[in-house]
Amino acid sequence: MPLSILHISDLHVGGELFSPERGLPRHHDPELFVALDGYWRAEPADYVVATGDISTDGQVGSLEAARQFLYGSVPRPDASTPVGLRLENHDRLFMVPGNHDRYAGRYLPISRQITNFESVFGDSFEHRGRPRAAGWMTSGDLRLRVLAIDSMGDAGWASVAKGKVHEDDLDWLQAVHREDARRQEKCDLRLLLLHHHVAIPDSREYSRWTKLKNVADALESMLRADIDLVMFGHEHYHYVGERTYSDLIGDRRIRRRLSKAGYQLEKRLITCMCGTTTCDDGGPNLAWRVVIARQRERFHLRFVLLEANTHASTFEPVADASKDLLLYRRPAR
Repeated sequence: MPLSILHISDLHVGGELFSPERGLPRHHDPELFVALDGYWRAEPADYVVATGDISTDGQVGSLEAARQFLYGSVPRPDASTPVGLRLENHDRLFMVPGNHDRYAGRYLPISRQITNFESVFGDSFEHRGRPRAAGWMTSGDLRLRVLAIDSMGDAGWASVAKGKVHEDDLDWLQAVHREDARRQEKCDLRLLLLHHHVAIPDSREYSRWTKLKNVADALESMLRADIDLVMFGHEHYHYVGERTYSDLIGDRRIRRRLSKAGYQLEKRLITCMCGTTTCDDGGPNLAWRVVIARQRERFHLRFVLLEANTHASTFEPVADASKDLLLYRRPAR
């Protein structure tokens, strides 16, 4: 039985869901949440992935509004039916914080606080101060290991949009892999979630202001942790790609170190970047529907790009934007 995932990102909730705070540099559009609700009612998925910037100002009220929509429903003014994903089983939602979720209101964008996010969503994570989580997605005979890490965990107090994963969290990725192997856990694919991008299309350039500062170290740890698929947001741009770890890791010293340790640098990594789903920033509002199915000795992954249609109160597939990938899983070592 195929496994389906709805990938949303960069919700940028600011204030109440139907009364957004207009004084913020970025804010959400309530009608986009209505559209997301309409799509979910018609085409629910097995799981939801939200890759950061859940709020735009890091405030408890904004995060609570997002939580109410994700886990329950929110009354809609002048309408009888509330909107929400109603994920009463919290195991169906996997998420990570973004750089905006560490803000301390509109006037302190360089603050490093994470206590507000943890007070609202902390029950889904371990390790106070740098939220991270490990779980499973299952459907029929498919079983995916899911790992979620905070890509702002070591960014520094003055980082506004640059990210850096803490070394301890990179070690943790590998520790979970070793423990899964020790326990002989059945695992078909390994999925990593974070906010910052680890790859972008060849047609775009990395911005020095929004990059992941230790991306090479992160990729090294991902290979050591046998990651097959990574999902992220941050750039408000959509992208699905498939490249080898050798192509992605630019540092030759790291490649040599991995090769000497017996790691297969030709292992392929599938990357999925989601644009903003509900932020009113003038660009398209997007989400991905990802369907994973087993085909004998390989896996078929179908990525369907969805764009908001507020007139129809739903998200619709973008013409000629779907992508099909076949993955012959290759162990990292």
